[in-house]
Amino acid sequence: MDGAITWAQIGTLVALAGSLFGFYRWITGIEQAFGVALDREREERLKLERAFADYKVFVSQNHVSAAALRETEERLIAAVEKLATRMENVITRLDKLSLEMVTRRQEH
Repeated sequence: MDGAITWAQIGTLVALAGSLFGFYRWITGIEQAFGVALDREREERLKLERAFADYKVFVSQNHVSAAALRETEERLIAAVEKLATRMENVITRLDKLSLEMVTRRQEH
């Protein structure tokens, strides 16, 4: 190897350099493709997270919780009980009024 560099040696070096460069480009291409796939994955995950957050807001605005349903039921029951009490009072008053009317007729 003390002699001059031959065209065969230069060709071998160029082929080796070309192979190394091709291998480098192949690796970076895989990295880029993997990076693009990761970016798509990240975007899809963010879309799903946004959709889930929107759904949570929709549910909280449009659906009743169990506690709120219980409170509404208790208020309705209380209102119906008050109404029943008032109706009983009206019936009692009507009974008294009818008895008074009967006794007044009998007196006259």
